[in-house]
Amino acid sequence: MNKKNRFLILTTILCLLSGCGDENMKIPAQVTINEYEQKVYETFDVVKGDLQPVLELTLEAKDMENVSYFSRYDEMKINQVYVEVGDIVSRGDVLISFKSGDIEAQIDSYEAQLEQQQLLLDHYENLATIDAGTDYSKDIEMLKEDIEVSRLYIEGLNAKLDSYSIVAEGDGMVSYLSDILDYGTVNSNDNLVTVVYDDGEYFATTSDDYNFVVGDIYTGTYGVAEYDMELVGITEEGKDAEGNVIKSLCFKAVMEDGALPGVSMMFMAVSKGEMKDVIYVPNNSVKELDGKYIVYLLDDNNCKQAVYVKTGVSMDGYTVITEGLSEGDRVVIK
Repeated sequence: MNKKNRFLILTTILCLLSGCGDENMKIPAQVTINEYEQKVYETFDVVKGDLQPVLELTLEAKDMENVSYFSRYDEMKINQVYVEVGDIVSRGDVLISFKSGDIEAQIDSYEAQLEQQQLLLDHYENLATIDAGTDYSKDIEMLKEDIEVSRLYIEGLNAKLDSYSIVAEGDGMVSYLSDILDYGTVNSNDNLVTVVYDDGEYFATTSDDYNFVVGDIYTGTYGVAEYDMELVGITEEGKDAEGNVIKSLCFKAVMEDGALPGVSMMFMAVSKGEMKDVIYVPNNSVKELDGKYIVYLLDDNNCKQAVYVKTGVSMDGYTVITEGLSEGDRVVIK
């Protein structure tokens, strides 16, 4: 091999080793690695202070029923409306009456006729007793038949008259009256009056250890309205997962003139008395793990560590910690 050929071969080998002439063979640019970025946690400095715990209950009226009443026929004329919204009514009370044409006049006529027939029957029965020689049996029998017919007519007319009035089915409170009543004429599809039927009893369930006392008066609320609620009964319903006794509480509304709240549900906030010098943290910093509770502490190096804690009551977004934390500890908020 001559010198020229040797030079060409050596040149080719050097080009291949250096990557010349091929972009894919170039050494890639150096990768820049960013500096470590420390994670930032939202924290809360554990507080020791006084709290006013409040037990919040939801009360429900289990036996409440809202009954709406309609006229039986179309184009019925209003005779009289006997109630207003908020009125307390008893079973059989007439709420609304309608004009019944001559039905009442017919009833009065048959009742007068019945009275005369009864007097005449008494007269013939007395005669039969006094005058044994005269047979009054046919007259007495005919009068008895006439009396029975009159009574049947009166019963039928009264049944018809019943459809010309709306009567309360039980003891309750008027919660609604239609504006249509002001027009004087109503139809069968018009909801004219609604009555709330219930006994004023409301029920709530709790496993809290608060000492409820039968006979004490508590305050129930619905919107801006407040109601005096007497605790009338406590029933134990077993225990929860943590071994606390579950209690069913029965409250009864205490209102003037036997009035009823007229709501199916209300709320109650019971003050449990001030707690002095307690440790507490936000609710969202406490986690449940295998039936126990933990919080994450953050040290001066921003390192997070889980610790077990024992919890007390929760209120206003905070949970009392009875064991496991000290004032000034930094806990991580979720």
